[in-house]
Amino acid sequence: MTWDYAAMLPEKMNERLRTPLIYEFKRPMLLLSHYGGDIAALATSWIAVDDTKFRGEFTNQYPNILIRVTGHARTSTAGGSITFDILIDDAYYVSSLKDTPYTSGLSLNSTPVAGLDEEIDMIAVLLDVTPGKHSYSLHWKGYSGLTTLRTSTRECLMMIREL
Repeated sequence: MTWDYAAMLPEKMNERLRTPLIYEFKRPMLLLSHYGGDIAALATSWIAVDDTKFRGEFTNQYPNILIRVTGHARTSTAGGSITFDILIDDAYYVSSLKDTPYTSGLSLNSTPVAGLDEEIDMIAVLLDVTPGKHSYSLHWKGYSGLTTLRTSTRECLMMIREL
């Protein structure tokens, strides 16, 4: 076996390290955010939070996707619950990979006191997503009372990223 000393030169080594790192930090990503008036709904069935703010199209080259949603929400009823999920291509939910989500969706938040802001921190990793363009929409439902996404005081973010 012979060594290829030219391949071991610092310039070549740096190139071999730099190229994959640049790609990792520049992976395709969709970032949707809203900071402004609260978004509220009185719904006990699954509906879009607000498709003008939390719906976007994302094209992936590779099959693994990371989804993250952060923010704050509240209900007007003590002991009320809010459930969140992501609808993909208007066809299936992330929690169940079917056209109907699991009862608790991806995130189930319960508020012990009416009007108490609860933190949302939802993370999902999807494997084997067909490469190509897909639409992603944040959906929710409440179980009782008015459900409010508290975007008047805190930003809500929805990120879809290729892994």
